[in-house]
Amino acid sequence: MPPQVITYAYIRGRWYAFPDINTAKEGVLKYNGNYQSIRTSRPVGAIIDEETLSNKVYWPFNLADAPGVTGDALINPLYNPIQGPDIITPEITVETPAPTSPAVTPPDVTPPAPSGNGGGTDYYTGPKRESGTLIAGTNISQAEVNANIGTNRGDAVYWEERIANSDNPNDVLFEMAFWMGDKSGTGGGNEFVGKLQSSQYKMDQGQTWAQQSSKKPSGSTDAYKVIDPVTGETTDITYGKNFQHQFKHGEWEPGDFKTGRARNDADMWRDLRTLRAGDDEELKSNIQKRWEAMVGA
Repeated sequence: MPPQVITYAYIRGRWYAFPDINTAKEGVLKYNGNYQSIRTSRPVGAIIDEETLSNKVYWPFNLADAPGVTGDALINPLYNPIQGPDIITPEITVETPAPTSPAVTPPDVTPPAPSGNGGGTDYYTGPKRESGTLIAGTNISQAEVNANIGTNRGDAVYWEERIANSDNPNDVLFEMAFWMGDKSGTGGGNEFVGKLQSSQYKMDQGQTWAQQSSKKPSGSTDAYKVIDPVTGETTDITYGKNFQHQFKHGEWEPGDFKTGRARNDADMWRDLRTLRAGDDEELKSNIQKRWEAMVGA
């Protein structure tokens, strides 16, 4: 396990402090922050929120954009370039970074791969290799990995070895999916992370990424569709223990779920209840009416 080191990440126009690296990763994913901004060195000259996300048991349901921050600045910090030798990638073993001057943009470097999970100390950068049809222990095509993985981010064999030697393969799957679909380090609109979250990508045994994530305190209000990778149909909803509380009578007013994360959650609630209703058309009709009230339709 990575050591408990205060970690910082840039989310929606503001730097936040987290108690450790894993918690920072969860926060960046939950609130659509900048994954590559995760660092253990304190951002110099920047305002840092050291309270809001310091205890994941009390994380807010939504995280508002920083006041007055718009456009690209919501994703990329204007000060302290995030590309540098102190970037922390998923599951990295923390080392004390060499002193650097915050006023100088550090050189572009390739972050080290997480140690202790296979693959050596660096991402594999040679010709793309395949050892079979699927990444061993998963349902993921090796050819698809090699066709989409970012430059200098390994290949199918590298990730297969990382997964085989990891005590938390879902974390490795997330890192692999992240670099398959994102070349900028922001993670926005990553279709391969979406496949992992919807259980289209998964291990052959054990929990899916969504099942594992939704059982964590920080994921207790989250919900993820389970999508059949062949038909593309939603077959179930994986959700945390507190997800449905917001939909109880007396907890909301008409139109409360009109936009953003709230709208997405309302859609998840409707799909979950509709799936559970089976062939009961009257119940399905009542579910639809309640959803329409939620979103102000």
